[in-house]
Amino acid sequence: MPRCARSRPGPICYGRGGTESTVTDANLVLGRINPDNFLGGTVALDVDGARAGVKRLAERVERLCGRRD
Repeated sequence: MPRCARSRPGPICYGRGGTESTVTDANLVLGRINPDNFLGGTVALDVDGARAGVKRLAERVERLCGRRD
């Protein structure tokens, strides 16, 4: 998992092989990052990949901590 800025492979949404959700992935899923204009539209983001990664993380947390509704 990326632990700091410039980590490789980076967020899932960058499409560079990242498999662990990052704050960037979460912000994309939450709509805080515009996927159509990230870095002025020069970088395409994988929104579906980020969603899948955040979902996997949420499921893992639920398994470890128990679901709290």
